[in-house]
Amino acid sequence: MDLSANLAGTAHSAQDIRAGMGAFALECDPVLDAGADAWRATVESRFPARSWPEQRLLITAVNAHTGELVAFDRSSCVDIVDAVTASCSLPGGVASREINGERFIDGGAHSAENVHLASGYRHVVVLAPLARRPGSEGHATMFEGLRREPSWGTELFSCIEDLEAGGSSVLLLTPSPAVLEAMDGTNMNPAARAATAQAGFRQGVESARSLGQFLES
Repeated sequence: MDLSANLAGTAHSAQDIRAGMGAFALECDPVLDAGADAWRATVESRFPARSWPEQRLLITAVNAHTGELVAFDRSSCVDIVDAVTASCSLPGGVASREINGERFIDGGAHSAENVHLASGYRHVVVLAPLARRPGSEGHATMFEGLRREPSWGTELFSCIEDLEAGGSSVLLLTPSPAVLEAMDGTNMNPAARAATAQAGFRQGVESARSLGQFLES
């Protein structure tokens, strides 16, 4: 969180943020590498299958060496477990993931949602469990607390405006008050996991009709 605060005050572009996070991750790797295999095994244990789906799926990560945002898919010749492990490798928490000789970190270093990747689609449904609408209160995560200027192309609400300007219809789903209450002020507390999942399920059921109407419009 201290790193996040420092970057928020000094970054002048999304590239500054990605590069800063990447450098921090590489600095921490000598200490965290001992747990890298265990972290990958944890990710793999939660997979129902080990193959990429036939439907188009993009999994984002950031190259820790260059700060470049990448989007792995089934044509990337990357194991889907490695892609997800990289995409979940929070700097300072777990080691960056090595793929084809390069190190990668959490795709959230660019954007928690990366909705720009949906450009060109007629209907776009954005599930943003960490998003806070303008003017709302809440606890920021490491990445969410970073300052993101609309002109950088990473800030959620400006990206949604860009999608709409390009002809897309966008439905944004953020946590309901009940879900936020269940989260108990943070998304990092395992003790709140079950209650949050149950509240999220109820919100999903309540949102199903409006979602169906949106997709049929």
